[in-house]
Amino acid sequence: MKAIFFRLVTALIVLVLACLAGFAGVSKEIELEYKQQYENRTVFLKQPIRGLEQTLHVRGNILVPDQSNLGSPLTFRVGEQVRVTKIDFKDSAIEFEVASTDLSRKAKYIFAFGQSLTHSFQGRPNFDSALDESFTQGLTYQDIDAAKEGYVRTQFSRQARQFTDTTGLAERDVMEAMLSENPIFNQLKTEHDQAQRRLATVEAQLKEETTTRGSLETEVREIRRQLTDEQNTNRTLRQERDQIAGRQATLQKELDQLKDANRKIQEQVESVAGNLNVQMNSNEQLGQQVSSLSETLEKLSKERNQLNTQVSSLSQELTGVRGERDRLTLDLDAAQRKVTSLQSNLSALTSNKDSLESKYVQVTQEKESLELAESLEESIVLRGRREPSDDGTQYVGDLFLLNQKVGNLVANVPDSPEIPVSATVTIDSPNTVQFSEEERHLYGALGDSVSVDLSWVSPSGNLEAVLVDGESLRSIAPREQAEWEWNLRGSPSGVEPMILKVQLINRDQHRIRVHEQDFEVGSAGLLTGLPQGFSLLSLGIGFVAGIVVLGVIASFRRGSKPGQRGGNSRRRYSASKEL
Repeated sequence: MKAIFFRLVTALIVLVLACLAGFAGVSKEIELEYKQQYENRTVFLKQPIRGLEQTLHVRGNILVPDQSNLGSPLTFRVGEQVRVTKIDFKDSAIEFEVASTDLSRKAKYIFAFGQSLTHSFQGRPNFDSALDESFTQGLTYQDIDAAKEGYVRTQFSRQARQFTDTTGLAERDVMEAMLSENPIFNQLKTEHDQAQRRLATVEAQLKEETTTRGSLETEVREIRRQLTDEQNTNRTLRQERDQIAGRQATLQKELDQLKDANRKIQEQVESVAGNLNVQMNSNEQLGQQVSSLSETLEKLSKERNQLNTQVSSLSQELTGVRGERDRLTLDLDAAQRKVTSLQSNLSALTSNKDSLESKYVQVTQEKESLELAESLEESIVLRGRREPSDDGTQYVGDLFLLNQKVGNLVANVPDSPEIPVSATVTIDSPNTVQFSEEERHLYGALGDSVSVDLSWVSPSGNLEAVLVDGESLRSIAPREQAEWEWNLRGSPSGVEPMILKVQLINRDQHRIRVHEQDFEVGSAGLLTGLPQGFSLLSLGIGFVAGIVVLGVIASFRRGSKPGQRGGNSRRRYSASKEL
């Protein structure tokens, strides 16, 4: 009876342990989430792997690589691209099996925890931080370089702390001792000292050039002031000359009027003299006529003398006006010659390309050009979206300059290298009357025709986009469009990103970055999702549970033989009778 009871208790314990094993560890939902995120994906390593496996101890939010395998050969370097082939959750560790892109090399990352993993995975933030310190997606070359640089810095700091602990020296002294053995550091230090000396020399030259420039600017300001004064004087002389010319015309008109009046008086005198021979009817009449004629002649003589005096005065005044006009003309010619001389001096100051003034003008123009290019890069944006098309899916984007639409982009989304990729850019002809002053200024900086540059970039380098015809840089006039077509070359091992870069070239030949759009090229295959929905741990637990159940059934069968059942029943009955 004791043996039967012991077997029953043992079976129950095994069954309970099997059931607990099914609930122990991280939940299936969390495992599935990590597997969907990393399995069969290509990443770049931030930690090297020596030998067949590399243990990484997760201690809180600190990741400590195991140093016991330092003598093993290096399997994967920092920054090398690998594919995560399998993720296995253990009792107190999580294993990442990685392989090279051609599957020729394989190794493991083992993230070891100090205690067993719980069902809700309470240490998940620390594990996510450890993953960030171990993997990078490497969408740009800067991410890969940053991973390598971060690993070097970490190892350098760790070695420095180790030397500090073993020698008792200050960390600063250890750093200086390590750097003094670095030939690159010594070379940089020498170059730094040389640069300091050159900087001192350049600063002295700059100070001298600044002093010279100050004196030249003072001279230029003085010349410009003199030029302004001469221009004002020239303007005044021209006004005076115009006034004298107008006065001369008036006097000439008056002189012509006086000459005409004198001519009329002479004609009247001659007419009177002719009538003297005609009017002789009587002495009385003749006397009266002679007396009247004498008075008329006397009056005419006085008027003629007055007119002669006025003519003489006007002639003298006209002579004076002509002399003043000639003097003003000479002064105006002298002022123009002086202005020409001042302009020549100013041109001579800025004509030398190596002079400080010429360099200042060139730097100012280049600065304005760069500021305009920066304003264009901040003001131009491509607002894109995915839309269904007859061939699948296409990417449609509208090009905006601040609040004004100036063009659009249509590109088919690449699915695999076998399908050609095409893109079309259309430049609108917007109503510039409705533009603001800033928008009109920026739109004019693009030029009469908009230069557009479309290109594809593969971060992994496994794919290459080759233009079918023409150049990637196209010049598009308003109301016109340009089309690009590429053939994708390469053999991606799975789904890999391809980046479409859209750039513009402004009137000053500065490159304006507008937009970068990521697309996924390649197919993961039919068997990609099997590891995500299939767990070897679950299979093992089910197999163990099945063996335990079969063991329990077999033990019951062995204990239920005919002879044993009768004896057991009698012993139970006799025990009951005694009680």
